[in-house]
Amino acid sequence: MSGISGKISDGDEEGDEADAAVAESSRRALTKVLGSERRDRILSVLYLVRQDGVLVVRQSSMQIWKALVHNTPKTGQFLSSYSGPDSHLLQFEKYFLSS
Repeated sequence: MSGISGKISDGDEEGDEADAAVAESSRRALTKVLGSERRDRILSVLYLVRQDGVLVVRQSSMQIWKALVHNTPKTGQFLSSYSGPDSHLLQFEKYFLSS
């Protein structure tokens, strides 16, 4: 995913504004390339796979998550609030956790 980085600045006020701009830019880039529905599906699966029992899977998904998501609580809240009957999280849980 070119143009998207998980790099964080020192945390000064200018850095916070820059981080917000980078986060918004990353969100727009993902939406432009993937479309909003596909982006939400991918982020939903990544959100759950971060808790996988296999260490390599967990570590890889965390690296990808950190590169794509700049505010985990906000993104997690968005993904969990998107919990209608066709929710990506619910579909994933039903498919993989019921077997």
